[in-house]
Amino acid sequence: MEIPAFSRHALGLCVAAVVLAGCGGSQPPIGTPLPGVGLLGPESASALNTRHGHRASSSYGDLTYASGPPGWIYMFDYPSGDFVSDFSAGIYVSGMCTDTSGNVYVLGFEDFSTILKYAHGATKPTSTITLHGYDAFSCAVDPTTGNLAVLANNTGNQVIAVVYPEGSGTPTTYSLPVGTQRGKHGCTYDDSGDLFVEVQGKNYRADDIAELPNGGSSFSILTPNRNIKVKTLQWVSSDLAAVGKGVVYTLAISGSSIQVTGETKTDQSGNLGWVQDSNVLVALYGAHKRDELAYWNYPKGGKATKIIQRVNKNFKDINGVAVSTAGSQ
Repeated sequence: MEIPAFSRHALGLCVAAVVLAGCGGSQPPIGTPLPGVGLLGPESASALNTRHGHRASSSYGDLTYASGPPGWIYMFDYPSGDFVSDFSAGIYVSGMCTDTSGNVYVLGFEDFSTILKYAHGATKPTSTITLHGYDAFSCAVDPTTGNLAVLANNTGNQVIAVVYPEGSGTPTTYSLPVGTQRGKHGCTYDDSGDLFVEVQGKNYRADDIAELPNGGSSFSILTPNRNIKVKTLQWVSSDLAAVGKGVVYTLAISGSSIQVTGETKTDQSGNLGWVQDSNVLVALYGAHKRDELAYWNYPKGGKATKIIQRVNKNFKDINGVAVSTAGSQ
């Protein structure tokens, strides 16, 4: 299958927070509604939140979001890094992503998975989706349609992508290839609506990439020309940016071929990140400094150009980062 050329940066990074074990299992049918999915209104969603910090407003400029257990969300001005606000999402946060309108989707789980949607700069969600029987861990938004893809595991060792049309409504489920290991998998959409997922498992090399083409009904496997180990994926300009420990790989895709065409190395070993404006990398500062974030020049890399240090006692064990743009608000 030929992959078209792309030109625009998609805001579809997936970040993962929960490491689970196991692999295999039966597969759900493709193209059918997922059982146990409910949609709650704004009143129910608002009840989950407790406000702390400064007053948030949709009038803010671009914002860096950072998440950490047991459910705190932190907002910083982008690119200055100045602290703006923090609030509790009321759930154990496992990942988040943003769309081209600046909306932020926050994933979490307790007795069931919860997907909260926040407007840019807001601290109370506009809607809530419940996902029973699955642990949601990462997400991405299709810039061409607004469809929300959520990656999730269930107790039967299934790994699936649940796609909500325009971020709500009745979803369609897609099984990841048989043998995909339960755990955290990075994902992103490109500018043509193709979904890419990092996969691991007994049948795959670390890390192969699974692709669900726009309009397709199943994933296919793309194998890079060399071994890489990544945690998050993001479409940047015309390539995939694959974030690993202390490095960001540039992956060029042509048909079913993936070539590693560049590396951006940092001076720390953090392995979750976000590439913004194709010139700044926002990432975890290091595996042993989980209460700090940092910026690096992208694609130059090297030493951090800015460090966001711990803002309060709850700012620790950071497990996700994303940038929400305000331009289209």
